[in-house]
Amino acid sequence: MSAANFDFIFESEDSIDYKSLRQGDLLDRTPALSAALGQAHSYYATSADYSHFMVLTQSCDLVRRGSKGCKSRYITICAVRPLVTAVSREFERYRKEIAGCPIPIGDKPNESLARQYLERIVNNTVDGIFFIPNGTANTVKEHLCAFLPLSIALRSSHY
Repeated sequence: MSAANFDFIFESEDSIDYKSLRQGDLLDRTPALSAALGQAHSYYATSADYSHFMVLTQSCDLVRRGSKGCKSRYITICAVRPLVTAVSREFERYRKEIAGCPIPIGDKPNESLARQYLERIVNNTVDGIFFIPNGTANTVKEHLCAFLPLSIALRSSHY
């Protein structure tokens, strides 16, 4: 993993430490990260839906301590996918099949529920999902969501 490929959402450019990982760092899926993922998680390494990953391991466990490396034996990251993917399954619940209509549609009460769900995603109040707005980092070209339960452990030697 090359530090030059990290994006930092909440840091100003002049305060970024490109030599260290911290909890919450957004990693671009580079060839090096894909290679590390491919050893045990080939789907994450190749699927177009997984363009980024977020570091979940606590920052204090990622501090490098000389030749010993960091304290943690594993670095846990989670999958980051497009917002469309995050909401599409939930929105299926709000669609209805109507006789004679060629596509499922929603009604007013379900439209309201879908809007509320989307607002909860954007405000980061849905358990297990962290919203990352388009443009918060150079490589974030669309709204994304980190799926916290979709965690992946990488050996710290990949760091």
